[in-house]
Amino acid sequence: MKSKQKELLMHYGSTAGRGSGIFRCFIPGAILALLVFFTLPVLPHDDDDELEVEGVIQALGSDYLMVNDYTLYVNNDTEIHGPDGDIDFSDLQVGQFVEVEAELQPDSTYLATEIEVEDDIEVEGPIESIGPDSLVVQSVVFYVDSTTEVRGHEDHDSLTFDDLEVGDYVEVHGYLQPDGRYKASRIELEDPHSKIKVRGRIQAIDSSSVMVKNQVFLVDSTTRIEAPHDKHIHLSDLLVGDSVEVKAILLPDSSLFATRIKLKKEHTDTTFEGRITALGDHSVSVNGISAIVNAATRIRDMHEEDIPFSSLSVGDSVHIRIAVRPDSSLLATRIIVREFSSFTGIPENDLSNQSLAKHFKLGQNFPNPFNPSTTVPVTVTSPQWQKVDLVVFNLVGQQVRTLFNGQLNEGTYSFVWDGKTDKGELVPSGIYFYQLKVGNQVVKTRRMLLVK
Repeated sequence: MKSKQKELLMHYGSTAGRGSGIFRCFIPGAILALLVFFTLPVLPHDDDDELEVEGVIQALGSDYLMVNDYTLYVNNDTEIHGPDGDIDFSDLQVGQFVEVEAELQPDSTYLATEIEVEDDIEVEGPIESIGPDSLVVQSVVFYVDSTTEVRGHEDHDSLTFDDLEVGDYVEVHGYLQPDGRYKASRIELEDPHSKIKVRGRIQAIDSSSVMVKNQVFLVDSTTRIEAPHDKHIHLSDLLVGDSVEVKAILLPDSSLFATRIKLKKEHTDTTFEGRITALGDHSVSVNGISAIVNAATRIRDMHEEDIPFSSLSVGDSVHIRIAVRPDSSLLATRIIVREFSSFTGIPENDLSNQSLAKHFKLGQNFPNPFNPSTTVPVTVTSPQWQKVDLVVFNLVGQQVRTLFNGQLNEGTYSFVWDGKTDKGELVPSGIYFYQLKVGNQVVKTRRMLLVK
C-alpha cells in the first residue's frame, strides 16, 4: 500500500499550484467535482488589495520577512502577536510558523498589517526529509522524541518513527517550544484515499451531526474531536459559532461522515483587565462585558498553570483576551487569573435597584456595526424627572463620549453618536460600550462595533 501511495504522489504531486487543493488518487469525475466543491482553498490567497499568507518564515531583514516566497514589509503600525502576547519584530525567528495579513501598497509591495506566531500548528504534505530525530514537511522542521505519537490512517495502525520514509504523505501536529523549535506531538500517515476538508463556523449541531458551510456532517463515537493542543473533547463541548476544521469522507449514500473535527483558535483582537461580574455555562462577564467561553479558551491561574472553567468565580481579578467574531459576538481566547476572590455576591457595579430596570430601557444601537454614526434608543416610563447619564466607553474602560447628561422623564429618546470623542476627535475602529446610569446606579451596559 505504501508503494502505491508513493506512485500516486509522484503522479499528482506537481499538479497543485498555490491556493489549490491536492488530490492524490484516481477518483471518478462526479465525486472529484464534489470534492473540489467542498475543499476550501488553502492560504495564501489574494483578495483585491489584501493578502493572507501562512507558512514558515524563510528569511528576515531589517524591515521585512519572507513567507511562502512573499516579501512582506513591516512598519511601526504592524501588529505582531506571539503565543503569550504582543512581541517585537526582533523577536521573530526564521523557521517560525506565522499567519500574516498584508495590504498591497501603491509601489506594488505588500505591507504586513498583522503577524501572528502560531504555537499550535498542523501541517499536511509529503515528508521532504528525515533525520534521526526530525522530519521536514512543507518546509517546517519538526523534532520528535519518545512522546511523539506516530500512527497510520486508521487509529489502530500503530507505527514508529522508523517506519516513516521520505515521500510519505503525513499530517503533523506540533507545538512551539521555548527554544523556538517545533516539536511533533503526533504524526499521522494519511489515508491514500481522498478526503474532504472544510473550514468554517458551526451553524447547527445536535447529538449526531454538525453543519458547517451549509453541509451536514454525520458524527459518531469514532469521530475524533479535538481542541487546540491535541486536547480531546466531546461533541457536547462544541458550540454554534465555533470555528472548526472538519475532515470527512463521502459515504456510498452520498452523505458526509466526519472523521475528525478540530476546534480552531481564533485571533485575539483586544485585551483588558477587570473583575468577573457574572458567569454562565459558556460565558464570562468582566466589568459587565460578556464573552463566550468555548473548549478552545485557555484558562490559567497566576502561576500560568491551566485550570478548568469551573475554577473561576464572580469577583476574580482576571486578564482576558477576546476575539470579535463575524456576528460581532465576543469570544474569550484566554483568561489569566490575577487574583482569586474570596467572596461571593453581586458585584458593586451590577444593578441593585431592580425597579429602575422597569422604568428605564436602554435599547441596542442601530445600525450595528456602524460607520460613521449610530443611534442609541432610550425609553423612560417613569413620570418623575430623574438625572440620567448616557456615556460611551472603550474596551479598557476609558470614557470616550458623553451622549447625554441631564434630566429625563417619561418618553422615547434617541441619541446619535458620530464616532468622535468629547474633544471632537475621531475614534478608531473597534468595540465600544455605552452605559445608562440613573443617579449613581448603572441600569444597563451594551456593546457596539465601529467599522471603517
